[in-house]
Amino acid sequence: LAASTLARRMVYAGKPVFLLVSPLAFDSSVAGLWGTLTAGGHLVVAGSDEVRDPERLSRLVERHGVTRLLCVPSLYSLLLDAAERYGMERLRTLETVITAGEPLPTELMNRHFALHDRRVALVNEYGPTEATVWASYRRYDAPGPVSIGGPVPGVRLYVLDERLRPVPRGAEGELYIGGTGVSRGYFGRPDATARAFLDDPFTTAPGARMYRT
Repeated sequence: LAASTLARRMVYAGKPVFLLVSPLAFDSSVAGLWGTLTAGGHLVVAGSDEVRDPERLSRLVERHGVTRLLCVPSLYSLLLDAAERYGMERLRTLETVITAGEPLPTELMNRHFALHDRRVALVNEYGPTEATVWASYRRYDAPGPVSIGGPVPGVRLYVLDERLRPVPRGAEGELYIGGTGVSRGYFGRPDATARAFLDDPFTTAPGARMYRT
């Protein structure tokens, strides 16, 4: 968690006003919670009724001057629907929108920049719980090909074949995640841990492991 939070501080500068829409029991909540508070920012916690009502959520953004938002693409699409209906002025304070948890549709990216006129950065994040929430990201300041980008600080990404050999650029393979954010395994499930968490042969760090996604 410390490594993940430090990486977030390195990628996202400043003291945000962060809108937390994820329940605290959901893994992505730690990104908004610790990333914001350790940066000296302000945390705005949306109630479950507000998350279910995009119109109320857009008013929450406006009322608190939210500058940073992290949510699944489907929720962001609904938020844009509400803002278009009731006025994009409600989202005028946004500086960065982070999508994660679902594939980012190209149509949503194009819509984001059409409505915000490239004023608001869009970041596509990827990361399973086993890698402490996030492992890669790509920032967009204009429309471009959808990608999960490159590794966050402290993370290593490998695309390997069935024999755990790196595949050539452009070839298909399985994504493995190494680095400080990789968890120790599944609680009380040694068999599942052995299948998913392997020794990392690509680093000399003692005891290093990688997660098979």
